[in-house]
Amino acid sequence: MTTNGLPEQINPNKHLASSLRFFICKELSIKVLRNKNMVDNTLKIKVDLNIYKQEVITRTVYKFTDKYYISQSREGDTVLVLFHLKSEHEANLDLLKKKFENELIDQQVRYDTEQKFGHIRNLIVEKAFNPIS
Repeated sequence: MTTNGLPEQINPNKHLASSLRFFICKELSIKVLRNKNMVDNTLKIKVDLNIYKQEVITRTVYKFTDKYYISQSREGDTVLVLFHLKSEHEANLDLLKKKFENELIDQQVRYDTEQKFGHIRNLIVEKAFNPIS
């Protein structure tokens, strides 16, 4: 048993920490490209599919659709994400890059946690809704 009372094999804190360390070390897998032929209000980011799942990239992109027009296209083992500003007053593309990188890590950790421990949540929900006898 661990300090939080869960058996070692299902201790989410241990697995989350190791997953987070892995993804932070892989930060170089995100490449930011600026196209000189495009307007200054456009940002291109290439994301490596060997590290981040397509589903994770799409979830991450969705978080930014309130302020940006976004498109994705696949190029081999990478996904090219294009951000176009909806309004001129929010043109800090460096901040956008940093927020996108953080959100990408967050979504990948959530995805990994769901893959590893989703069955436990399903068991808890099943028990909670079982009839009382």
